[in-house]
Amino acid sequence: MTATPHDFLSIAEELLKGTEEIHLRCAASRAYYAAYHSSLPFHKKLPAGGSRGSTHAKVIQDYSNFLGDPPELRLTVRKIGILLNQAKSVREIADYELGQNFPRKQAEYAIGLVKRIHQELRDVSI
Repeated sequence: MTATPHDFLSIAEELLKGTEEIHLRCAASRAYYAAYHSSLPFHKKLPAGGSRGSTHAKVIQDYSNFLGDPPELRLTVRKIGILLNQAKSVREIADYELGQNFPRKQAEYAIGLVKRIHQELRDVSI
């Protein structure tokens, strides 16, 4: 059975119930990957999105710099890019800043960002 973006979010929510900081760090990390993988299908629909690859930075950049019309679409797509970038920043702290405390609030914030990204992706179409 293959994993889905929803599986990443589900495990993030389970990890959030943990009592150790490592659970919270892993929750934030898995949440980001839920958002990243969820964003890929729509990313491929963006002009030149799929042809330029799907590295994390490129995906975020393509969303954040989207110039398409109508203006409402442009704002929504760019918002997804901003949210993805925020989730990535939290994931990087969780994964790399081991000397820094990682409170439950940060993991909750990451999961909240992902849920907002999922909602935006449900509401947008090209």
